[in-house]
Amino acid sequence: MNNDIQLVDLFMQISRRLHKHLWKTGNVDKLGTTELMILWKLHKCGTMRASDISTAIGIPASTLTGIIDRLVAHEYVERSASTDDRRSVVLAAGTKTVSLMNSAQNSLNSTLKTVFVSFTAEQRSRLADDLQAVLDGLDQEETK
Repeated sequence: MNNDIQLVDLFMQISRRLHKHLWKTGNVDKLGTTELMILWKLHKCGTMRASDISTAIGIPASTLTGIIDRLVAHEYVERSASTDDRRSVVLAAGTKTVSLMNSAQNSLNSTLKTVFVSFTAEQRSRLADDLQAVLDGLDQEETK
């Protein structure tokens, strides 16, 4: 297998396993990957416009609208008028999302801690540096 393809495959496997772990622990209320990405982004960033979320997670605004409607209906997301421009709508994580994300983060931290305990300090540091380099590269690609 080509090294580039192998790297992409490894990232996808890790992502799937972490998501599967969250589902098994019951911490995600059977939400899909896109919903979790939206909730995580709102939890991390606070209030955001829908267009900013769409750009940040890379899905069309038309797709996002239906997902946001469902998340609002299930009280994961709160929708309100922008204080800067009343014509603009901002979205924020609801209390259900804050609770869900804190629980999910604690579960993931616990799981990853048991995985990383077998790593030496040097291996953890190298992994952190390598993953940061991947994120930096992705950031550069996004700004082109």
